[in-house]
Amino acid sequence: MTDYSNHINYLLREINAVEKETGKYELYLSYPFVEGRCNDGSFVRAPLFMFPIKLEKVSNRWQLNNIVEQEVLINKVFIFAYAKFNDVKVTDIETEYASLESFTEDVIIGLLKYLEDNKIHIIDSGLRTIEKFKDYTNATLPTYQTGELLLKNYMVMGQFPLSNSIYTDYQVMEQEDLYNHALESLLMNKKEVQEADAYETQAEGEKEVEKKNTIRKGGLFLIFFGS
Repeated sequence: MTDYSNHINYLLREINAVEKETGKYELYLSYPFVEGRCNDGSFVRAPLFMFPIKLEKVSNRWQLNNIVEQEVLINKVFIFAYAKFNDVKVTDIETEYASLESFTEDVIIGLLKYLEDNKIHIIDSGLRTIEKFKDYTNATLPTYQTGELLLKNYMVMGQFPLSNSIYTDYQVMEQEDLYNHALESLLMNKKEVQEADAYETQAEGEKEVEKKNTIRKGGLFLIFFGS
C-alpha cells in the first residue's frame, strides 16, 4: 500500500505543478478504451470518455470524487488521430458534455452510436467487466485486422493534457485542408508515425512498469487493473 500511495502522491504533485504554472487541472478517470488498427495499419489504444476528478486523503485512505462542475470529455486526441489515419473528416463531433443524458440510458452504447454516426466504427462485445490493462511490446501486440477497432473495458486515472490549444487549431486547419506532416508530429507527439498509440502519447514521460499486479505507474498516469 505504501508504493500505491507514493505513486498517487507523485501523480498529484505533477497535476498540481501544471495547475500552478498554467491554471489547468488535468486529472481524469478514463473509461472505456478503444484498441485496434486504423485503415493505414497504425496501432491505436486510447481512452474514449474522460471524467474530471479530484483526489484527497481521508482518514489515511485515498478518496476519488467527480468534479461535477466540469464537463465530461470525449477524447479529442483519438478523434483527430482516427481522422488522420483513416482519411476521414470528423470535425463536427462535440467533445464536451455537462451531462451524459444525451447518450441514452446505456451511455456506452449511446457513445458508440454517436461515433458511428460520425464515421467512427468501434466493435462492441457487449461486456462491461473491467479488463486488465496489458503492457504491450512490439512482439506481444495483439493481432487486429486493418480498420478493426474494439471497445476495451480499461479504466485509467491520469494526467491527460487535452485542453491544449493545438487541438483547437488542428480542427480549424482540418476544415480548411491545411493538415501537414509537421502538424501531425506536433499534434501526436510522435517519434514514429507508423506505430501511433494515441493513449500513450498523452501520458507524457518515460514509462515505468511496476511488478505489482494492482497498479502501474507510467509517466503521468495510474492504471487500475481488473481481476
